[in-house]
Amino acid sequence: MPRTKAEPLVALSCRGRLSEVRPALADLRAALAAQTGGACAEGLDSVEIAVAEVLNNIVEHAGPSDRRGAIRIEVRAGACGLLVRVSDDGRPMPNGAPPCAALPALDVPCVDLPEGGFGWGLVQALTAELHYRRAAGRNELALRFACPGGGVAEPPDAAKTPD
Repeated sequence: MPRTKAEPLVALSCRGRLSEVRPALADLRAALAAQTGGACAEGLDSVEIAVAEVLNNIVEHAGPSDRRGAIRIEVRAGACGLLVRVSDDGRPMPNGAPPCAALPALDVPCVDLPEGGFGWGLVQALTAELHYRRAAGRNELALRFACPGGGVAEPPDAAKTPD
């Protein structure tokens, strides 16, 4: 039976534990590859990398959760791209917004190179647009990925994304 416009291409959930991040990403990748017939491998790489960073940040910073469905991931097809919505029941983001995406300085001696601090810069570099909101006790992050042909999907305003 064909999917309705309101139905996501992919909908999955996991507990907020590091041990569940990799399996969730594998499920996401497999489901998206099946839905797209294996096309758009580069686009799927970007989605997988960005969502991996988001999921790891949720577990590490929003707080782990053993509750089934603590993290939800939905992917919808837009006019010419993918809209990804990730929500979790952890602590809200500081200042009600994702961290600044400025990457750490790399023009420093090797001993001074940072071990981390690249995540949000990477997420923002891989997405065409990113929105965050806190609603009903959940963090909602909406990411828009441009399609490889140069077009983009409709904006992923978290407030407009169907529940």
